[in-house]
Amino acid sequence: MINSICTGVFEQGLWRVVLFNLAESGAAAKIKISLTEDKDVCVIIFPISAMKYALAVVALGLAVHFSQPEVVNDFHNCKGFFYRGTKPKGIATGQHVRICQRLQNQYHYATLFDPKSKIPVYSAYKLETGSKGERTWHYEPQVFLAAELQVELRVTGSGDEIKHQAREEDYKTTIQYNKGHLNPFSHNVDNTSTATCTYTNVVPQLIHFNKAIWGQHEVRLSEDLLNKCKDPSTRHVVVGVVQSNTHIGEKHDVNVPMAFWSAYCCSYQNKTGFLSGAFWANHYDNASVHGISLQTLHRRIDPKKIIQIFINDCNSNEQDEGYMTDPSLLSNVLQLIESCVQWVWSIWLN
Repeated sequence: MINSICTGVFEQGLWRVVLFNLAESGAAAKIKISLTEDKDVCVIIFPISAMKYALAVVALGLAVHFSQPEVVNDFHNCKGFFYRGTKPKGIATGQHVRICQRLQNQYHYATLFDPKSKIPVYSAYKLETGSKGERTWHYEPQVFLAAELQVELRVTGSGDEIKHQAREEDYKTTIQYNKGHLNPFSHNVDNTSTATCTYTNVVPQLIHFNKAIWGQHEVRLSEDLLNKCKDPSTRHVVVGVVQSNTHIGEKHDVNVPMAFWSAYCCSYQNKTGFLSGAFWANHYDNASVHGISLQTLHRRIDPKKIIQIFINDCNSNEQDEGYMTDPSLLSNVLQLIESCVQWVWSIWLN
């Protein structure tokens, strides 16, 4: 067994790089980089004689990896749409893009989007009632650009900006499906309702299912929460889908969900407690919407993962500080790259 010697530990914010040298300088270089959403631990094992080259590889690898859209996007600017500022746990993956849906210089709700399948994974919002805005459809440039650039929804799009999201032409290829909102137009007011009309907030939905099944569920959910949860600032709703192997579109690359789900958490009546629950419906014309517990919903979304839509399942006053405090990922990444390059450069010169 070859012994290794720790030659340096570099830390910046949530990110950590640990460097090891092999005691035997003639051994082959080995580099292992382990990546997670919450913490990045890069363990590099390489010969002493190759230290400078290995450090250069580390710096280059970090720069390339952290330039990808899924890494720099974050919910920092719209975490208020999540219950107690905490995003759902266990659902997001590295390929997903986190979007703060922005229109008229204001954030309206949050969406976790899958550019590979060209549909949203979920949208999180606060249910409101009142006058509605216009049903003008928009493209979301944040699928291509970093969310921290604070770009807004656009009526038109071209090139790379719309390459990873569905277009109107994709929905015109089918008479069986239409655009089904995750964050419903009817659950919002003014510009926020208009902001729901974006291709990053809709999925292909069976026409009958959209109007007669899921659409009626949206009406009943709105009536129930408006009646039982008087404080609009606490009416948190998350609506999502489970993907299938079916696709539509000009390139047959827009995923059709196999199931829809929704979850809610709000302050009951005069803040005497919290009300929560969930719903599930398989995606076919004669389906029914079933009320289920949050725990059951978590298992149905993915039984292999530990999922939690609302922190402490919406019924505890204990704060999970480790999950609540979620600093801007972009800021940490940029600081890491800058500092890591300076660190590598200083070692190289020595």
